[in-house]
Amino acid sequence: MGRNKKKRKVTTKQPLAKKQVDPPKPQATIPIQDQPNRSQVSIRAEHYEGPLPPPALLRQYNEIVENGADRIFVILENQVSHRSYLERAVIDRDNRRADWGVICAFVICICFLVSGSWLVSTGHDTAGGVIATTGIAGIAGTFIYGTNSRRSERESKREKAQASTKLSTRQ
Repeated sequence: MGRNKKKRKVTTKQPLAKKQVDPPKPQATIPIQDQPNRSQVSIRAEHYEGPLPPPALLRQYNEIVENGADRIFVILENQVSHRSYLERAVIDRDNRRADWGVICAFVICICFLVSGSWLVSTGHDTAGGVIATTGIAGIAGTFIYGTNSRRSERESKREKAQASTKLSTRQ
């Protein structure tokens, strides 16, 4: 018994020939004063910085929406109180984390001192001295590094603030 085999027609894709497009022909120009459907567009842009729009714009908001300016002030007051709450929460958490860091460093330092003292008292002078010194030096180095990094951060912020005030006074 024979099997029915379907023959497939294989086609190869030939690249399409690119069509030649003629460049557009220049049209005759008509002077502006002779054009019957001439229109003129004027664009006006305003820009303001800060949380509040200028007073004239607030008056326009009041004309469009009843108490529109009051609504803007309420939104601004809510935003300011929310932002100050978040900033206060971040500062409180940072202070809490710093306090816990100091407490943990103190505990670690005491552990190194106690274990070093115990080793010295049991006759292992070198090991006890190294352990006690390493613990104290590590904690002291961490505090010195933290103090220097905070100082450099404050100085860079101060320089940025001075640069921005110089730019704003020039404008």
